[in-house]
Amino acid sequence: MLSLSRVDVGHEGRTDHPDRRRGCGLDRPAVGDLPLRSLSKDGLVQRKSAGYDDAAQRHRPQQEYVSMVCPDPHGARTSDVRAWFRTRSATWPGRSKSSSPTDSKWSGSRRRRPKPRSRRPSSVAATWSVQSVATATEELSSSVNEISLQISGIQTATQESVNAIRDISATIERLSEVSSTIPAAVEEQGAATQEISRNVQQAAHGTQQISSNVTDVQRGAAETGSASLQVLSTAKMLATDSNRLKDEVGKFLRTVRAA
Repeated sequence: MLSLSRVDVGHEGRTDHPDRRRGCGLDRPAVGDLPLRSLSKDGLVQRKSAGYDDAAQRHRPQQEYVSMVCPDPHGARTSDVRAWFRTRSATWPGRSKSSSPTDSKWSGSRRRRPKPRSRRPSSVAATWSVQSVATATEELSSSVNEISLQISGIQTATQESVNAIRDISATIERLSEVSSTIPAAVEEQGAATQEISRNVQQAAHGTQQISSNVTDVQRGAAETGSASLQVLSTAKMLATDSNRLKDEVGKFLRTVRAA
């Protein structure tokens, strides 16, 4: 249904207004004279009221006749259409003269609205619907495939991230182990340094002792040299005394022989 709203209100009484046209042999006022109208697919005039809709649904032949007489439903005034229905209601088959489509009997509160007719879609509409469903299915399938690819990529990236995190965790564990061994190595290095320092001190003390011993040896050597000189002088004196004694003994022997 194509709904029309009010436009150009207030020009109903003017005959020279450009919106007043000829339709079905009646002058058309401004569109504002019609409260709210809707145009159906078959070109019928229908008002947004329960009574008029009931009348239109219950008297389909008359509406078709109006459609044939008035091909442009917007060209007729609502009041003129009502008058046309009143003047011709007596000639409708199965209708009494006292009843009309605009009578209060046709109000929506007293009459039940007829059920809408079910229309089967044509083959073209069905084909278009099938094609639309097929296209939508293909688009959905491609979207699902694309989403699957994206999910696969996300899973691969997640797996790579997990592997990288595992490698980082292993590296951190190795660094922790090395860091735990560093204090022990520092302690061992400190102990070795202290031992080396103690050994150096002991070596220095031994060197001092050796130096003192060398001094003592030098002093002893000097004393030994002086003693050797004394022995040498004594030996020379003994040799001199021995030679004198030999001379005296030789003189004594010669004296004895001479006597």
